[in-house]
Amino acid sequence: MSLKTKIELIETDSETISANKHLFFDMTESLSEYADWADAMWDFEGDELATYADNITALFDLSEEGVSFSVVWAGDAVRETIELSIDELATVIQENEIRNFTKYIVHKE
Repeated sequence: MSLKTKIELIETDSETISANKHLFFDMTESLSEYADWADAMWDFEGDELATYADNITALFDLSEEGVSFSVVWAGDAVRETIELSIDELATVIQENEIRNFTKYIVHKE
């Protein structure tokens, strides 16, 4: 089993998504050795968190309607959905406060 990072661009055409695949990321390599798949929050380490936050913001800017983001253990399901602003999501990522079993959704206004 492994960690699954899922990023979706809401109502965005496949050309835009394909042209910007370099902005998508997988957080598996940043997972701390102390992370527990059953904990309420993931424990990531490394300097990549700021880059991940920048990338999710760039993907939001490219999207038509917004983005969704989740990090769950393969085989587990999302149990909670949180709607927030792109600045709030970037802060969640950058400050290592990503909740397990949670899908974050950011809609454009």
